[in-house]
Amino acid sequence: MNQADEDRLVRLNKAVTEAIQARREFLDAKMLEYSPLKDGDEIYELENCTCVGIVTGIYRYWRDRNEGVSDTSLSYDYQYRSSDSRVVYNTSGQHGIRFGSKEDARKELGRRLERLKSKE
Repeated sequence: MNQADEDRLVRLNKAVTEAIQARREFLDAKMLEYSPLKDGDEIYELENCTCVGIVTGIYRYWRDRNEGVSDTSLSYDYQYRSSDSRVVYNTSGQHGIRFGSKEDARKELGRRLERLKSKE
């Protein structure tokens, strides 16, 4: 490439990096705004509807992976201290498990009860 093309590529790469940073900052702010669970909330595993711990952090799994290229939508995962306060877990490492709030667990139990009633 000639110097003009190389200079243009540098400018384009800088624009991409700046756009990814702006998107990261936007999604970070919206994660905190829209996350159903906040630091200090109880977190429930919804299959058994049991409290598994207390939220100690909120994060976005894709935020820093692949230089932020894959970080394209609002999502959130949680770090939580187990109910016995000895172990810290991350929801992103527990594939296939649904987590939620106490209200989510109540709703799940309500749906199960309604299904049972409908089979009577």
